Amino acid sequence: MLAAYRWSETVPASTSTSTAATGEETPPRWSDALLWLALPALASWLPLAAGVLVLCAFGLQHHIGSNVRTGLPIYVGGLFVLCMFLHGETARLRPAPRYLTRFYLMLSLGGAIGGALVGLVAPHVLPAYYELGIGLTLTALAAVAVLRHRLWLRLAGVALAACCVFFLVAQIRSDRLGARHLVRSFYGALITFDVRRANPPSYVRLLSHGSIKHGEQFLDPLRRREPTTYYGATSGIGRAMAAAPEAPRRVGLIGLGAGTLATYGRSGDVYRIYEINPQVFELADSEFTFLRDSPAQTERVLGDARLALEREAPQGFDLLAVDAFSGDAVPVHLLTAEAMDVYLRHMKPDGIVAFHVSNRYLELAPVVARIAALKGVHAVLVSDDAKESKWLNSTDWVLVARDPAVLAREPLRGAALPIAVPAGTRPWTDDFNNLLGVLK
Repeated sequence: MLAAYRWSETVPASTSTSTAATGEETPPRWSDALLWLALPALASWLPLAAGVLVLCAFGLQHHIGSNVRTGLPIYVGGLFVLCMFLHGETARLRPAPRYLTRFYLMLSLGGAIGGALVGLVAPHVLPAYYELGIGLTLTALAAVAVLRHRLWLRLAGVALAACCVFFLVAQIRSDRLGARHLVRSFYGALITFDVRRANPPSYVRLLSHGSIKHGEQFLDPLRRREPTTYYGATSGIGRAMAAAPEAPRRVGLIGLGAGTLATYGRSGDVYRIYEINPQVFELADSEFTFLRDSPAQTERVLGDARLALEREAPQGFDLLAVDAFSGDAVPVHLLTAEAMDVYLRHMKPDGIVAFHVSNRYLELAPVVARIAALKGVHAVLVSDDAKESKWLNSTDWVLVARDPAVLAREPLRGAALPIAVPAGTRPWTDDFNNLLGVLK
């Protein structure tokens, strides 16, 4: 609709040239200056806009927006269409040459304001990812402002804005329904909520990052030390824990979540936890009891795990769990050859580095296996479908060790599988990675 309208309003090139030649210069209005400011700012507000306002707003509170197969084309297409609209209208409002300095100043300032609002203000002001919905609403209102010469188009813009507000409110209601805590920082939005299942002993408390579960604990005091979700006894990390030496262990955890792995802690053990988000520590302490229930001694390191490990003296870990993924996002700097060097420096000769590679979209096990081969160490895959338990998720863990005999200990022996690495696969480094090459 908007494209057809703008096409009909297009001024022929000869007319534009004629107007410029006559030297006619109409002073811009203050409302035009505000639009010069607002339109670039709104373009920065739309990093992942959908193909049309209503569709992308609908996707904010529906699974079509969170499913990569539908969300990706919607948001990428929307980014193109809506930014073309915003920047096209900005270009159309360009004033006569004598006013271009103010015009370009307002454009630059608008882009800076939009970027600052998204990158700096929103993480502190908004409890979750609501800036996209706000941006879609403001884009609809911008359409009302720039299409002011057609009443029906302005009414259509108002209706679009109302739809965007409706879906934004639905998104907020969905986030807050049953939520105990909803917090956000530069590292993402975290939600804790309770789930009441068929009977009280099955009630659980969840920690979620977006649509991804980051931990779950039974509310029943008799069950709250049971490992859940990705950390059951039959998972790769559960088996690695069981295969570790009986003597007091030193365990490193990269990524805390709800603190579920602390359930494996024993008296005399030391668990050193690396976590970049201080809010995760706060929620693990206030909403869950895994850490305080554990007999193990815990040490906490706030900050990027790789940088911290690079600065530290060798820790002598019996087991190091690399489990720092945010949602299904992959922090690539934790999956490179240089990162593997850092991990191995901190391991005992018979220690195991366990990589949590469960992912809906990426096949990450060959990435770790290729790096392990480059470093002359051994890697196996432990896949657990968790069919025997209602409280566990299917998982993939890659276990890496210097000594192959370590990976043949019980209970790893029967579950460890070799990892097929496609021919010609390049190891990921700090200078190279290929996410497209590992798509499932």
